[in-house]
Amino acid sequence: MAYRRVKKLKNRLNNWKKADMLDVGAFAAQVVAHRTFDQRKTIGGRTLNQAQAYSEKTIYIPTVGVMPKARGGELTKPRKGKGGALTRPSMKFEGGYKEYKLKSTGIGVVNLTASGALRRAFRVLWWRSDRGSVEIGITGAPKEYGLALNEIWPWFGFSDKDRRKIQKYFRRALQRAGRAGRGAGKV
Repeated sequence: MAYRRVKKLKNRLNNWKKADMLDVGAFAAQVVAHRTFDQRKTIGGRTLNQAQAYSEKTIYIPTVGVMPKARGGELTKPRKGKGGALTRPSMKFEGGYKEYKLKSTGIGVVNLTASGALRRAFRVLWWRSDRGSVEIGITGAPKEYGLALNEIWPWFGFSDKDRRKIQKYFRRALQRAGRAGRGAGKV
């Protein structure tokens, strides 16, 4: 009897296409992105509002080459730095990083979406339809930042609620594939 069940399931997945697996993977990435960036929650359900606040210690931010661009601070002139070289012009923020973020982005609290680079870099990395597997992750420049952030703020992964949503979506995708005549059946 057990062999028959395995054979039945194998037949259901026989014609499962790459596009089907990619669709499920993209949905899984969206579930994590929605929880993290829109709802501002970690895997454990903590919100970003419970994170450590930004520093209020005076800070100098360069006017060139930083994201988000420094705005609203006190502009400082280039001066001689170590070795006699001139430093770049910068802006002084008496209220620290918190003031810089507030004036530059309009948001003075911890926020993972100020530039949007991390969210845009979060996607499906690879998939295999024959094994029913997909890997989601971070690509490009934000990868190092995202993984370091995950060490102190565990957002990268699936909560129990995320797993239930993805499993439900996967079942529906199998049913859709079955109705489309591609060999999948009801799970």
